[in-house]
Amino acid sequence: MNATITLREYLEKGKTFVIPNYQRGYVWGKNKSGNTKNAVEYMLDESLIPGFNNKSQIFIQGITVTEKAKEIVLIDGQQRTTFFTFCLNILDIIITL
Repeated sequence: MNATITLREYLEKGKTFVIPNYQRGYVWGKNKSGNTKNAVEYMLDESLIPGFNNKSQIFIQGITVTEKAKEIVLIDGQQRTTFFTFCLNILDIIITL
């Protein structure tokens, strides 16, 4: 089994993402006191935009899941999964306008 897959492969599995009760709520995009950038700004400014401009691959850090027949249970990586799901859905809406 290939342990490393692309973001597209991950999001297009056609399964429901399950967020266990022990996971914290979605907090990306909220500034912590003393930080100049929140996690969304950092991901965009330091990784996604430079990767796009340089036409290079980026590594978004590992996501740990367990897969069931119709579900992907998020053990670690819920914030990244939620961010990319939101981001790609918004971009799809903008492109189709």
